[in-house]
Amino acid sequence: MADICIRLLTSADWQLWKAIRLQALKDSPQSFGSSYEETLLCNDQYFKEMLEGNDIFAAFDGSNTVGCVGFSSLKSVKTAHRGMIWGMYTSLAARGKGVAKQLMHQVIKHAADYVTQLHLHCVTENTVALALYQKFDFETYGTEPKSIKVHNQFYDQYLMVLELA
Repeated sequence: MADICIRLLTSADWQLWKAIRLQALKDSPQSFGSSYEETLLCNDQYFKEMLEGNDIFAAFDGSNTVGCVGFSSLKSVKTAHRGMIWGMYTSLAARGKGVAKQLMHQVIKHAADYVTQLHLHCVTENTVALALYQKFDFETYGTEPKSIKVHNQFYDQYLMVLELA
């Protein structure tokens, strides 16, 4: 694997975003609240709007998109200090090569300019992701039982937080 390049996507990158998002939902259905089948039905404008309304980073190995992660801050006056990390994904071929770590480093650095607290959800059975988030000092503050359901199987999710300030 060559040097990984991480960059913030723009609405012009909607086709890259659509492809990596669908790949993520297909490869790891239990890791996301969205489903491949529903997202496949979304029109191109949906993917453009996702990029306009969120900060989404992608990891590139040459011209191949090998990972992504999203960040959004909450909008109300009372919650604007909080942000969400969502949609963390590394392609099957790029796993175990530090891509997720680079994505997390970049998104946390970026988020620190906007919020003082970061939240995320992690399926309790996803020990690899959990270990990654704990390396970045995310702490579990609760568990959401039966948070998602995939093929008649329920998955609990840990609620995690990172204090930036």
